[in-house]
Order: sequence, then C-alpha cells, then structure tokens
Amino acid sequence: MVGPNLLMTASHVMPWDYSGNCQIEFTPAMYPGHSPRFGSTWVSDWYGVRHDGFWDMAFKADASDYAICRTIGPIGNVCGWLGTQAFDDHDEYFDHLYMSAGYPDFAAGYPAVELAAFIRDVDGDKHARELETTNFAGHGWSGGPLFGFIRDDWRVVGVCHGQETEFVVPFPPWNPPWNPPWNVNLLFAGGDAMVDLVYHGYANYNF
Repeated sequence: MVGPNLLMTASHVMPWDYSGNCQIEFTPAMYPGHSPRFGSTWVSDWYGVRHDGFWDMAFKADASDYAICRTIGPIGNVCGWLGTQAFDDHDEYFDHLYMSAGYPDFAAGYPAVELAAFIRDVDGDKHARELETTNFAGHGWSGGPLFGFIRDDWRVVGVCHGQETEFVVPFPPWNPPWNPPWNVNLLFAGGDAMVDLVYHGYANYNF
C-alpha cells in the first residue's frame, strides 16, 4: 500500500486482457488458516505500462514493471502504507539497508520476509532504475516491495520484477575459479517513474 486506497504491484501480474471484467481481491498480511487481520478489499481499476505475455516482457524495460491500483475502500487507513523514494544519484541506492516481503511458491501460501537486502547493482537512468539485489526470493515474489527506513520514514524504492543473470569476468583475480562466472540477482523496478506513478494515483484515484 502506498496510500489510503493505493496499491502498487508489478505490472506483469495484472490481468491486462481482462481489465474491467475481472475481480481482484486484496488481503493485507494474509496468513493461511487465520481470519484477515485487516480485512480485505477489491481493486476497481489500475494504471501502468503493460507487461503481459512474452512480447511485452521481452521488449519492455524491466525498470517500468509496476502498476498502481485503486481499491474500493481505504484499507490503508487500517493497515498503513509506505512512502516512495527515488534517488537522482544511483550511488545513493547503495547507502541503505533494505527489506522485502512476498508470497513465494516455496513458502506454500505463507508470507516470507528478507530483513537484510543489499543492492548489488543499479542500471538505467534516474527516470527508470533496475535495482539488483542478492537473490533471496523465488517465483511468486513478483510485486513485493523493496523498502527501507529512509529520510525518517519507511519508503519503497522498488517493486519486484523477477530474476536477472549477470555475467562477470570469468578469469582470476576478478573471479575465483571455484565461483561460476555469473550472478543470479533479484531485480526490482524503481526510479522517478515509479514515484510519478504513485503521484498519478494520488491525483486520479485517491479519496
């Protein structure tokens, strides 16, 4: 949640082909076998850059893989919400410790949390950033936030897109022979475009 009735997630998890003709229920802090602590609500509509299907995922920037959703009730007033943050200087992303939460397949429907996520690499310009962290997640984490305590508030810097393989120099001394010549990183989409998307939600969707 990034506002009283503003939900942000990955664009590629949204059913773009069925916009206006489907029902999406959102349950904060969902936990199997327990009544919803904060209740639940429904998504009425959403906005973002479409990332759906092979061609969209293959040829559109990973750094724009987010969507803003309007919920029909201000459930953020009950469960709370996060601020957002983008940095002009990409080196500033390395100056913070982050956390993330999601519902990966390996957790069998239960929530999972990473309490110490470090950014390994930042690609793209300040408008749209690809933030790469150590690979702590699995399939199903898409849409989960990368957030930290920044400038006296809890702020989201990215939305989980998926994994990315990054090749490194395969020769010593840059890469020891016992290590594979690649890293599998977890990629989050962020940057000014993500913050602007939330501004769009406040201007058009908020109560």
